[in-house]
This record gives sequence, C-alpha cells and structure tokens, in this order.
Amino acid sequence: YLSHTKLSLYSTFHVLAGTESSSIRQESGLMSANVGDTLVLHCFHESDMAVLFSWYKQTLGDKLQLFSTVNKYDRNATFYHEFKDNPRFSVENGQEKNHLRISDMQLSDSGTYYCGSSYSNKMEFGEGAILIVKDPLLLVYCLGVALALLFILIIVLACIMYKMYKRKCRGKLLKSFVSQTRGPTVSQSDAGAQDGDSLHYVALNLSNNKNRSRRQRNTMEEETVYSGIRQ
Repeated sequence: YLSHTKLSLYSTFHVLAGTESSSIRQESGLMSANVGDTLVLHCFHESDMAVLFSWYKQTLGDKLQLFSTVNKYDRNATFYHEFKDNPRFSVENGQEKNHLRISDMQLSDSGTYYCGSSYSNKMEFGEGAILIVKDPLLLVYCLGVALALLFILIIVLACIMYKMYKRKCRGKLLKSFVSQTRGPTVSQSDAGAQDGDSLHYVALNLSNNKNRSRRQRNTMEEETVYSGIRQ
C-alpha cells in the first residue's frame, strides 16, 4: 500500500499510461454533459497485484492533480484538495472496478480524468477521458446577445443608408434648381464656338466703323473744298 506522500511523488515511479502492458481499462475519449447532470466515469483494472486505485484530474494549462484514492480492501475513497468533503463526488470500488461518479455537474468539472492503479514501485494510468461540461442557459444567453447585437447592427446600417439616400436626393434637387435658374448648360465646345463668333462679329463691327469714319471724313473735306471754290 503506497502512502499519499508516495503518490504525490509518482514521477519517481515507473509509469505505464495507455500502453498494451497496462492493466487499466478506462472509458476514454471525448465526453460531454450539461450543468446539473450526473455522469459516471468507468474504470476497470485487471491486475491482482494492484492494491491502491486513484483518480487524477488535469485542467487545461494546469498540472496533473490527485483527485481521489481508495484501497483495494476499503470501500470508502479519500478525496483531496477542493474535491475533499464534497458530496457531489463518490467512488464505486470493488470487483476490479474503480468508477468515479460526479453529480450536479458544474462548469469547473471540465477537464481530463485519468484512472490509475499502483503497487510496489509501479503505477499505471488509463488513456484519459476528456470531459466537457456545457451550460445550456449560457448558450441561450450568448445567442440572445448575438441576436441583439445583430439587430442593432442592422438598424445602424439602415440609418446610414437612409442618410446617404437622403443626401443624394437633396443633391439632385439642388442641381436641378441651379440648372433651371441658370438656363440650359452649354458644352465647352459650343462655348468655344460662340466665343469665336463673338470675336469675329466684334472685329467686323470695328472694321465697318473705321470705314464709315473714313468716308465721313472724306466727305467733309470735299464739301469744305467745294465751299471755298464757290466763295
């Protein structure tokens, strides 16, 4: 019978975990349960030499922690650390079995559980069972929050689109009003043509005015000469 002190120093022992030579047959793989459920982790041992059986728990990011131990000749298991004196945990021992029962499950019960046995300087472990505890109410709450955020996002997008549409309509109305006030728009090519025609027209007027002034001056000179001759 190994004392608890020796179990806490199990790294100094020869350990067999999940190998063919191990006599531990543990229910392994991924297991899931809801908060408040009751679950039994099954473990069987086939060695007549083992006298002490144990359970270990390992949570993500933490080291392996001793959960419970029970002697082959004792029906009552001993629990350690935060599992001590907790009525939610119990062990069914005897007839080559070491089953761990967890009732009223909590989220903190999630982790990997290893069943072990020990004799002399040899320890054996099962492959480990990964237990995930879910909270349906928490899931419903998260979905509700997600739906609320999605609804708010839809409202915000609708407001933005409405403002953009309103601004666009206002711009069209302003452009229409300006075009009606200023009259029809003229393209750059047409404006250039009109400017050229205007310059040509001005040049013709200036030329005509010069010719008219010259004729008037000649007429006045002729009349002055004629008047002088008559006198």
